[in-house]
Amino acid sequence: MCRMIIGVFSQDTKMGEIIPFIESLRAAAEHDPFLARYTNGRKATHSDGWGYVIITSNYIVEYKSLTPIYMDEKGYGQMINSLQWITEMNEALALMVHARLASPGYRRSLVDTHPFHFYTVDNYDSWLVMNGTLKKECINNKNNRSDTYNLVKDISDEEFDEIPQKILEQIVNNPSCVRTGLAIGIIGFNTLNSSIRGYFVYYSRSDEKHQGYYDYYDLKLDKSYVIMSSTIKYYLSEKRRAIVGKVNKIRSPAIIRF
Repeated sequence: MCRMIIGVFSQDTKMGEIIPFIESLRAAAEHDPFLARYTNGRKATHSDGWGYVIITSNYIVEYKSLTPIYMDEKGYGQMINSLQWITEMNEALALMVHARLASPGYRRSLVDTHPFHFYTVDNYDSWLVMNGTLKKECINNKNNRSDTYNLVKDISDEEFDEIPQKILEQIVNNPSCVRTGLAIGIIGFNTLNSSIRGYFVYYSRSDEKHQGYYDYYDLKLDKSYVIMSSTIKYYLSEKRRAIVGKVNKIRSPAIIRF
């Protein structure tokens, strides 16, 4: 159960266009109104660590921390500085930021903090983030690691473009493996031709109790594309951010390529 943004931004993207999404994620991690509602106030924060990856054709910047994003001033500042530097260099970039709330039964640890890095058989240097829970009996979990780790272990011997369909087919064919919903972002950097490619895999069967929590939205800008979880959209709207473009709810099931 986590919050995430996935974005692909063009060369002429200004830092001011990226900041609202990041600030909204930070606010969502500190207080998630959807999480507070369906846990009757027992939980409201995504406090089990956070991480990000920034990818361009020339640079890769990765970071993970067990300190929550809303408390990690140093790490957060480094991410902002990196993004500022890259946009000033007029580099197109892919960005994934993830704030974790460990699922029940899974430990809080740096090695299980997202994004997860892995390689594919067709030369993609890849990263994955996930929101939702895969039940242990469905992923052959015998190593006391998180469900995301075991999913990555299972798919890392596939070709990059085959991974999203494989994940979605497993879920659709075995819906009981997912507690309520699953959202997975994957970004790959092809080491042979320096191209960047991404996918978003989404499945939700959320009930009235979880209404809103597992909703995801996309936003198509002029030359950029952003996918965000529901609380990020909530804070964008609450702060009346000046976002140019229409925010659309993603329907389940879905595989989106960007």
